[in-house]
Amino acid sequence: MAQPLDEGAVLFCTRTEVYFGLNGVGLLIWDTLETPGSSFGDLERVLAERYPDVSPADLADDARAFLSALDEAGLVVSAGAPTDQTSPH
Repeated sequence: MAQPLDEGAVLFCTRTEVYFGLNGVGLLIWDTLETPGSSFGDLERVLAERYPDVSPADLADDARAFLSALDEAGLVVSAGAPTDQTSPH
């Protein structure tokens, strides 16, 4: 579950009862990858357009670190991973 706020959002995993705060960049990443059919390449393009003064390699590294933190918190499922009604979203 995601609840938008003025400067980001709060994510909540009903399975693990974990809350996770997102700033504006985190929300941009979340919204981009929540779009059906999106890929990490799509995310890299969105971030590069929004933050042209940051190197693409730094953007990709930061996005991977953020996604890893979401994964550790049980808030994302990799594309192609089996899901059921108790899986985090």
